Order: sequence, then structure tokens, then C-alpha cells
Amino acid sequence: MERIQGHSLQPLIEALPRPIEEVVELGVGIAEALCALHRQGVVHLDVKPSNLMQVNGRIILLDFGLSRHGQLPDLMEEEFHLPHGTAPYMAPEKVISIRGDPASDLFALAAVMYFFVTGRRPFGDPQRLEGLKRRLWWDPPPPRALRPDCPAWLQEVILRNLEVEPARRHADQVALTARSGKLRRDPWGARIRRRFHPEHQPKLRRNVIAMSEDSAPIILVALDLDGMCPDLAAALRHMVAQVMAALPGARIACAHVLRTQLLRPDTTLDQAGRNKHLQKLLELRHWSASLDLPEERLTHHVMEAVSPAAALLEHAALNRVDHIILGARTESLSQRWLGSVSSEVARDALCSVTVVRQRA
Repeated sequence: MERIQGHSLQPLIEALPRPIEEVVELGVGIAEALCALHRQGVVHLDVKPSNLMQVNGRIILLDFGLSRHGQLPDLMEEEFHLPHGTAPYMAPEKVISIRGDPASDLFALAAVMYFFVTGRRPFGDPQRLEGLKRRLWWDPPPPRALRPDCPAWLQEVILRNLEVEPARRHADQVALTARSGKLRRDPWGARIRRRFHPEHQPKLRRNVIAMSEDSAPIILVALDLDGMCPDLAAALRHMVAQVMAALPGARIACAHVLRTQLLRPDTTLDQAGRNKHLQKLLELRHWSASLDLPEERLTHHVMEAVSPAAALLEHAALNRVDHIILGARTESLSQRWLGSVSSEVARDALCSVTVVRQRA
């Protein structure tokens, strides 16, 4: 990797607020860097002072660990259902696990500029999901209320890019509106309407970055590692091979759902003292080893849910899975009365489903 000599913007937060001219210069540099990145179909998704370096008057973006490329699989979204990022700079759509909109980086840029102008983070630094979600309806104090020498046009730019709806952040030219002169936050009534009234709630979109039309199909193989006999495991491998023959280049996502309990707390260790999540991940890798696929075409996912069927359906919908393959367990009295995971998935999935049964 390229070695870059310099320092990140992180030390600047020790002496806030910063001069207006300096904030404007930094904002322009960050915007130019993000523009170059977005033209390549990539969204950074973790813009913050420690990931920004100023070198010879230019801003360099660091740490692409959470980034999303429009023509590559989004493994972060497949693996994690909770939002990942840095709380003070996280865009509202990221809070509800929507990744892929370049406007998410514009929100983070505006949050950085707000912080440097006022010395305060626009939404604080919440550590819980409920605190993160407040930015879906909660507006920050206008910068000029905290720093009177902030120019009206700079407040307009910052508040526009802190809008909840990503579409409202985009603009080739920013005209001054009433927000440029605001000195107070929105009244409680407006916040309550945004929180509870359907017509005032934000319209957030998924999959904004255009994916390639010929991108690799995704096959989700759901494995019940606790109730799968060797014959069923072999039958599932055979079915996967048949489907892959019809879909060359397909990606395989192997998944197992750890059942959680509603009324009593779950332990992370099994009876032998091993980590359940890690153990199931190793079992998935052992099962898939015989598929002989390169790493970029094979992923493994261990999810936790009360309802395995619901977890598989949500995973398939979020990641636009093209085909689900799962095994049918031996019929039992509870299945006859309550239904099986395979029947629920086959009934409600938005893609093709193949249920593999063990030969009699």
C-alpha cells in the first residue's frame, strides 16, 4: 500500500472551534476527495477526522474498512444487521442499515464541519441504537446559534447536508433558504410530527449505487447444523453443485441460525464451554470445504434469532438473494401443528427456493 507521510485531522479536535476560513478550506478538500471516490462507484461510509489526512493542501481519505463498491458484493451488509460506523458522523439511513448512498458521505462531511465550526457534535455521541435513531427526527441547534460569526451561507451548506432524506442533500448549486438564518431548533411539535406522523417520516432508499446487471447471482444455503444427518448434508452439497452448474459464477452464502429464547437469557457458550457463534462458523466452513470454491465466491454467516425462518427471509431480502437451498428435517408432531422452517421460507421468499429431502 502507498505510504502517506502526514497527520490526520484528529488532533484538530483538541482546539475547537476552528477558524471559519480553515473549516471552509478543509470542507472543500474533503468534498473534492469524496467526489473523486463517488465517481468510481464507491461510498466511504466512515468519514471522520481520524480518517482524513491533509497532505500538501489536499485531503486524502483513509480506512476503507466499511466502504461499499457498487459493482461488488456488500459483505458487510450480509454479515451484520446492526449499523456499523462512527456514531457522531453516521447518516440516518445508515442507522437503519441502508448502505450505498453517496449522500451518506455528505452527511458525515457536514457533521465534521459542524463539529469544527461549533466545537459540538450535531447529534452528540450516542452509544445505543435508540440514541442513534433520534437523528431521524431530531434536528441539531443551528451553527449560528452556537457561533454567531458563522456565515449564513456556511450554515446553509452544513444544515442542508444534515437533512434526514439523502435526496435533499444533493445540489449542484446551494441557494440560501430560511435555514441559513435559523437561530433555534425546530419546535417540539415539528419533531413529534416527524417522529410519529407517517406523512412526515423520511423516505429512505436502498441500493442507491447501481449494481452491474451481470453481477454474480447469490445462492443462500441454509444449514441446520444441529439437526442435519450426513446423508442430508451430502444431498445439499449435490443440489448446490447442480444449481451452480446452471448459474456459473454464482456466489454461495452458507448460513446457520442460532435460536434465541424469548423468556430466558441465552448463554454464548455451549455445554463444552465453546463459543457457540464461532463453533457454528467453523462447522459451516467444514461443510463448504468440499465445494472447492475460491474465497471471493464463498461466505459464511451465523445469525441469531427467535425465528430461523424470519431471519433467513430477512437476510435473503436485504441481500437480494437469487436462490435459497435448505434441507427439510424429518417430520415431527410439532412441525405438523406449527409448520416447518422450510415450508415458511418456501411460502414467503421473494426468490426461488429448493427444499432438499433425505432419501428414504
